[in-house]
Parts: sequence; structure tokens; C-alpha cells
Amino acid sequence: MDDQIWFTEMFGRHYSTICRFVGYKSVGLDVEDVAADVFLLAWNKRDTVRDRENPLPWLLKVASNHVSNRVRAKRTQNGYVAEHGPPLVAQTTPDHAERVVRGMRFDDALAKLPEQDRITIFLLVHCDLTQTEAAKVMGCSRLAMTMRVKRLRDQALRHSRGADHDRHPLIELVGGREW
Repeated sequence: MDDQIWFTEMFGRHYSTICRFVGYKSVGLDVEDVAADVFLLAWNKRDTVRDRENPLPWLLKVASNHVSNRVRAKRTQNGYVAEHGPPLVAQTTPDHAERVVRGMRFDDALAKLPEQDRITIFLLVHCDLTQTEAAKVMGCSRLAMTMRVKRLRDQALRHSRGADHDRHPLIELVGGREW
């Protein structure tokens, strides 16, 4: 397959996922600019990337590194942390009125999790990666990822037991799903 055809197909398959990941992981960065850098590197390293069965974990890891580098540069240059504190969690707005309250509960629950746990959920649910692929993106072992998912599932189940309100909103993601 010709390089341009391969790249066009890969770009079409993964561009929106990379943009969602960058938007989720960062606040105040130009999502399309970061995505462009990710795909530029993929083009420059096409011989390596092309040999992968699924290039998405590699693309997500590159995107994560680009976001980290840009956030670090921004903090250093502008004293970002001193002025604004840590980055906020990206909020999403549900489309339908009946989902608004549920979405707010989910966002609140998600915002209370450490960043690594939020990214884990994003990779497994939104990007539909396997635990092995997510572990590569996160830079940890498959065992560490399995333990992280088990801890998240147990935490969500613990919060839902004996509660007067509906089940914890993360149960639907980590409580009842097998990865």
C-alpha cells in the first residue's frame, strides 16, 4: 500500500479519537494543533508506525507526551500553576435533557478521581483500547493496569453500597464492564 493511502486511512480512522483525547487531557491548548503535531510525527516515523497492528496506542502515547510538554512549557513560561492552580477536568454537556443530571453526576464523580484514573477510563471506554494497549499508553505494565481497573471497579461498587441515591455513576463504566 502506498504511504499516502496508508496515512490517509490511518488519519481518517484515528484523528477524532486523538482530538477527543487531547481535549480531555488538556485545558487551554489548541487541540487541532497538538493533533497535527501527533500526525506529523506519525508521518515522519511512518515506517515504524506502519508496522504496528494498531497504531492508536502509539498515537495516544505521542499525544500524551505532546500535551505534557506543552503544559509544562506553559506553566514554566507564564507561572501558570501559581496563578491558576492545577488544570481543570474537561466537562462535557449531554445532548438530551434527561441525561443532564446523570451527566453532571458522572462528571462530578470523574472529577474527583486522580488524573491517571480519569485517563485510564478514557482510554478503555472512549478509545476502546484493551488493558494491554492502555498500559502501553500510560507507560505501565499490564498487571498495573489490571490492578488500577480492579481498584476503580471496587471503589465504584463500594460507593454505591448502602447509598440512599442511585448507583455510583462510574459503576456503569468500571463496575459492570469487562475489559
